[in-house]
Amino acid sequence: MVGAVGASVGVNYTVEGSTRHTMSSEQKSKVESILSNYDSNSISKEDAKAISNSFKEAGIRPSSDL
Repeated sequence: MVGAVGASVGVNYTVEGSTRHTMSSEQKSKVESILSNYDSNSISKEDAKAISNSFKEAGIRPSSDL
């Protein structure tokens, strides 16, 4: 019998030898602006997708600053 398998999917955005991406003040302001449209206590999957798309459209790359 096969037991339940739990999986955690994570993404490591750091590649050996790459430079660390830091966000500019303008990008940080944009992130704050995007996130201000959502209630952090009740974000749906659709909201998360919309936030991610907004970050991409704004040229905001995944980083530890984010």
